[in-house]
Amino acid sequence: MKIGVISDTHGRLALAQKAIKTMGQIDMLVHLGDYCRDAIYLSEELQREIITVKGNCDFSSNVPLEQIVEVEGLKIYVTHGHREGVKWGYEGIIDRAKNAGVDVALFGHTHISEIFTNSDILFVNPGSIGEPRYGNKPSYAIIDIKNGKPYPYIVMMES
Repeated sequence: MKIGVISDTHGRLALAQKAIKTMGQIDMLVHLGDYCRDAIYLSEELQREIITVKGNCDFSSNVPLEQIVEVEGLKIYVTHGHREGVKWGYEGIIDRAKNAGVDVALFGHTHISEIFTNSDILFVNPGSIGEPRYGNKPSYAIIDIKNGKPYPYIVMMES
């Protein structure tokens, strides 16, 4: 099972389309908000479901603020991260993930890619497709699930 994860596209549809194309064959695609309307557009264009959550720049959308999906025996928490205060530290998202009993937590909002673990929970921030920060390139994450274990990595793109 291969999951593609993008976040913070901010209307940069050409870059999002390029990212999805470079992912190759994926089984699931996740958009972590900030311009979730991009995810809705891409879903229609690609004629496939995209797991999507609302970010802090998504005001009038009926997309949920968070989701928990189960994939190959893993519970995955999907959020943008703004409600958990990830720009000021990870305590909020760590607590939320622990309380939800998940194996993996996906978040964006900081526009900086990162992978870490805490209390046996894997946390993945793919960075930003549309507005990377601190001189970083646009990025996304891939999570390969093999034998019930997630193996994540970050892909930096040329803009």
